[in-house]
Amino acid sequence: MSTKSVSTPSSNSQLPQSIGDGNGHTPILLQHPKLLTNREINDFNTKFTELVQVLTHDPDLADMDDTNKWLERVLEYNVPHGKKNR
Repeated sequence: MSTKSVSTPSSNSQLPQSIGDGNGHTPILLQHPKLLTNREINDFNTKFTELVQVLTHDPDLADMDDTNKWLERVLEYNVPHGKKNR
């Protein structure tokens, strides 16, 4: 059984980096997440409330009120203070 090791990039390394599994398999590309500009963050925040409404007030899912309320709470708790990159 082989073990995989992943080293963190040094300050002089260039991104992107890739790692392999040592068995000749295709390497995995590692990249740092893209940071959003202030404008992109403001644009997202402007649309966020609308996105939540669309996702949680779909007439076809009206019979799932508890689930819709739970999803709305999850989105309101997690998204506004996150990195907004996923």
